[in-house]
Amino acid sequence: MDIGDCLQEQEVSETILKEWNEPLSERFPMRSLGIKISNLCRNCEKKVVLMIDEVDKSSDNQIFLSFLGLLREKYLRWQQGKDVTFQSVILAGVYDVKTLKIKMHPGEESKYNSPWNIAADFTLDMSFSTDDIISMLREYSEDYVVDMNIPDISQMIYDYTSGYPYLVSKICQLVDERIVGTDSFSNRKDAWTREGLLAAIKLLSKESNTLFDDMIKKMLDYPDLRKMIQSILFDGYSYPFKREAPLINLGVTFGFFKDQDGIVVISNRIFETQLYDLFLSEIAIGSTVHY
Repeated sequence: MDIGDCLQEQEVSETILKEWNEPLSERFPMRSLGIKISNLCRNCEKKVVLMIDEVDKSSDNQIFLSFLGLLREKYLRWQQGKDVTFQSVILAGVYDVKTLKIKMHPGEESKYNSPWNIAADFTLDMSFSTDDIISMLREYSEDYVVDMNIPDISQMIYDYTSGYPYLVSKICQLVDERIVGTDSFSNRKDAWTREGLLAAIKLLSKESNTLFDDMIKKMLDYPDLRKMIQSILFDGYSYPFKREAPLINLGVTFGFFKDQDGIVVISNRIFETQLYDLFLSEIAIGSTVHY
């Protein structure tokens, strides 16, 4: 029904819309839905892309996983020239489709499930390089006519973030919106300096944000990963970087780990500081997290 509403808003022909809105088979609803998808994609003049938001919130829903399984089956059949399906399926709000979880049976432990199971190796590095940051700052300086040492500032941002996109953008946002105009940094020229960046980083470390909140949640959800991070930060343990190891792969997926000369290290200085302070604060107040 939701897809039907979207089709109507996009002024799809009445014939296609009518066919889509016909009731599903009560005995074989998923099979019936699959036929509707094929007919929709076959009859539309344009290629059809399906975008599904908030996937993680639906990952324990058997019907949703059955729907992903249907899409997977249709994709495989399309590769064999035996079916027609969506041009692309985009799952938003999921960090890795392989880690969609489901309660297989009541009382059983949550297990990894891969209903999609179609994944090409993704080798593109999504982090910003120093050149990327330089390009961003150059464009900013031209827009706002700000005289700054772009190479040095870009390198400093990279040194603290290792190019993690959210952190790069957040630090720049804090400098522009929160640091400029304060007593110590009355104008943009004063703010876009080493001292201004340090003030923004300090502000970032004190404020709650979705990224840091998610880091804490991941520590609660994955106690073994938490113990591994603690052993790196407090005990000085060195782990060989082997992506095939489940915990290391999980840490890389979350952005906590990176490979440094074949050794697992915390991916950037800001993450390292946040995690270190989190564990220290728990120790200081004598709290124990129960899992």
